[in-house]
Amino acid sequence: MTKPASTTKKPRKQHTPEFRQEALKLAERIGGGGAAAARELNLYESQLHNWRSKQQNQLSSSEREQEMSAEIARLKRQLAERDEELAILQNGRDILREAPEMKYVFIEKHQAEFNIKAMCRVLQ
Repeated sequence: MTKPASTTKKPRKQHTPEFRQEALKLAERIGGGGAAAARELNLYESQLHNWRSKQQNQLSSSEREQEMSAEIARLKRQLAERDEELAILQNGRDILREAPEMKYVFIEKHQAEFNIKAMCRVLQ
């Protein structure tokens, strides 16, 4: 027995990424959920929907990476500030109990080593 010819599978058509991008742009211009663009391009509407979903997932993952990079940079700056504050406190632990004039002398003496704003904030 041989299989009927109608049950054989058609080879799937592979679309280039450029074609997919252009198809999505066309679907946005035409509107209507992509049905008209799909008909015009001889595609299934579900193909456009899947391509759009994949594109949004890729964008959202790159946005997440950017957010994570920004968060890492912010945390590194915050850690550096805390390290500097700790070093100021270690060097000036005796100055905290002294008169303001002594704090000014300490700030002047260590201005090359530490940020002046940070010293003023820590020694308040």
